Formats: sequence, C-alpha cells, structure tokens
Amino acid sequence: GEIEPKPGIPPSGAHLAQLIPTMKAEGVKVICKEVFFAESVARRIAQQTGAQVVELPTSVGGVKGADDYLSLFEVLVDRVTTALR
Repeated sequence: GEIEPKPGIPPSGAHLAQLIPTMKAEGVKVICKEVFFAESVARRIAQQTGAQVVELPTSVGGVKGADDYLSLFEVLVDRVTTALR
C-alpha cells in the first residue's frame, strides 16, 4: 500500500482507515518513507500497526554513506534488512 493515495496528495482519514487494517492483516513490519515525506503520518501508522518506519534516501548524496550509485543501494538494503531483524 501507499500512504499517499497519489503522489503529493496527503492521505485522507478514509484512506488510512483502509490502509491500517490491511497492514495488520498482511503482517507488514516496515514502512518505507522517503526523506521528504512527513514523518508524523508514518509514525502514527506505525504506532497503530506495530510496523517500524525506515527512512530511505532517494538519490546519491541523500544521506551520509550514499556517495555513489552502488553505495546508495548498500544503504537502502542495510536500512531495510536492519529493520526486518
């Protein structure tokens, strides 16, 4: 699922009312959040579902350690696998 129903459109209460039960039913453990997306909504969903929020960079240089294309993928994989442990 997507927190934003369409890119750039904040989620409505109705959208979240559908998303949260689906996440619980599917056993979602991780919410991947882009660095520019508001953290408050993702954290609220995480509290209600038991999932962990993981902030993922979207480009080279987006975070420390993502200095080139290969290291960007290393950061992505490391953050997701750490959250799933």
